[in-house]
Amino acid sequence: GKYNADKSTDASLHDSLDDCFSCRRGFYADSAGMAECTSCVAGRYMVEFTDGNLDSEDDCTICGAGTYSEYQNSSACHDCPTGTYLDDDATDATEHNSEADCALCPSSTYSPSSGATSIAACLTCASGRVSTEGAESCSVCDAGTYVLNSSSCVECPIGYYAPTAQIDACIECGAGDHTKVATGATTCSACDAGSYSEGAAVNCSICAAGTSSSGRASACVKCESGKYSDEDGSSECTKCDGGTWSNTSAASCSSCAPGTYSGAGAEACTDCDAGKHSGASASSCVACADGSYSDVGARNCSACVGGTYTTAGSASCSACDSGYYSGTGEA
Repeated sequence: GKYNADKSTDASLHDSLDDCFSCRRGFYADSAGMAECTSCVAGRYMVEFTDGNLDSEDDCTICGAGTYSEYQNSSACHDCPTGTYLDDDATDATEHNSEADCALCPSSTYSPSSGATSIAACLTCASGRVSTEGAESCSVCDAGTYVLNSSSCVECPIGYYAPTAQIDACIECGAGDHTKVATGATTCSACDAGSYSEGAAVNCSICAAGTSSSGRASACVKCESGKYSDEDGSSECTKCDGGTWSNTSAASCSSCAPGTYSGAGAEACTDCDAGKHSGASASSCVACADGSYSDVGARNCSACVGGTYTTAGSASCSACDSGYYSGTGEA
């Protein structure tokens, strides 16, 4: 526990035990005749000593659990920082000679206190919060993300959204909605009339001509017979005008043929009755004039031959009575 560092030949400095000096704090001498004391190694410390009794490395105390000392002849150990722990309890100085000996708390956990002595001090992040290794606290993920394994925030993928951070997965946008952005969406918006989505969509698809949709549609609806839509993105189908007609899914209406007619919104044209006629695209049939007639579905009326007659709208000509006559086409 003592030493004499004098190297001179002066015998008076070596003739008494009083010429030996006690090691100061942080040092020890573990054998007789030492010219200098040995430093306490990193990982050990010495707080107090009794004069002349520092004769063993054991007088340098190994740092306890949760602490370390990185310098020789330390008078105290330092606490491991927040987010770490050290569970060796003064058994091996080499386990306490650097801050690097303090183990990091795993991801998804945190430790707000310094000097933690075991992994039990690493607390699990609350639901919806995340942390990386060595965290002092947990963080909240932003809207438009979800929490993956309590360790990272991940942007919502295409067609999914999160008004607040979700656990393990974002919410799928339903049919008729879309996110407008590829990833990281915080909300879904309804598709406009004339468009649709089948779900998990970034953008809505435009309805083709011959179909239509109202807002937030999951599919486009075919135009009914007698209606049409002539542009992509129609919000409704329009009735065909009189004199025209259409089948389902029509992008335009077709004209009625001569001898037929239709009212508005017709799915087919109707033959003109006998005694009437029509040209193309007719919304009604016209009665044959006096002296003429027609069969069903006629485009023109025919003149009565001589010796016969008709009144307007007749389907056939009648013979003149005895004592009467008529020329061709006369009433």
